[in-house]
Amino acid sequence: YLAAQGDEVLVAYADFGVSPAKVHAARSIDGGASFDQDTVLANASVGGNGACPVIAPDGTFYVFWRDSFQEFLWMSRSDDAGVTWTPDESIVAMNPLPASVPAAQGGYRLLNLPAAAVAPNGDLVVVWNDQLLGDPDILAIRSGDGGATWSPPVRVNDDPSGALQFFPWVAIDGEGYVHVVWYDRRNDGVD
Repeated sequence: YLAAQGDEVLVAYADFGVSPAKVHAARSIDGGASFDQDTVLANASVGGNGACPVIAPDGTFYVFWRDSFQEFLWMSRSDDAGVTWTPDESIVAMNPLPASVPAAQGGYRLLNLPAAAVAPNGDLVVVWNDQLLGDPDILAIRSGDGGATWSPPVRVNDDPSGALQFFPWVAIDGEGYVHVVWYDRRNDGVD
């Protein structure tokens, strides 16, 4: 994925050429004409996948991902436009969904990947699919201090338990309203 603000472009990706896969970030300060500072971020985490970058209004770069064993969501931050990065740190434990939906329910693969967004005031929001509350839900956490601390996970979907919710994405508009979309099986007659 990529994030952009003005001439700054931040790309984050997982390199599957090594095992476990390593999360990287590369930046451009010329509108994407060239990229440099390709940095491995997944050092403390055991590999990673689902690298999701955001650029805060103050220019701080963030990348969020899940480790290869899907035990935690992780974050690294750069205060100098991607030249240096903080050591990666876990921000919340995961209780991931199974790797696939049973054949009787459609038989497709599920990925447990985070999506992140930043508000005009700099607040960070991360969403992902998780079974922490007993069934496959969309959970969200929020940080108002640049990722130093995080709220407890909250359930985003409002249906009775039992239905599968997965593949979320989040965006925050100019007024600071958080918008989350996801796939939802509450109305298809199959849990």
